[in-house]
Amino acid sequence: MSCEQARSFTPQNVLSLAQRVLSLDEPWRSRFLTVIAGHEPVSGWPDGRPRRFPSPVEVALWLCDPGAYRRIGIMVHTWTHAV
Repeated sequence: MSCEQARSFTPQNVLSLAQRVLSLDEPWRSRFLTVIAGHEPVSGWPDGRPRRFPSPVEVALWLCDPGAYRRIGIMVHTWTHAV
């Protein structure tokens, strides 16, 4: 399935969601990363923009909670499929 929210919580699917977040255009990539990291803005990110984006593995570690994975999956799916 293409919808992240319907995918089971597996390491491969978590990494796939992390890669989808990192593929978003700015300013949305930084905004999603801020939400995922749980900060406003992420410390060290002036104006919410990172000096360096985290790797997909780093983002996947932030998404290792099933609830966070599900919520962010729904948000990314909604954002990328909005008409």
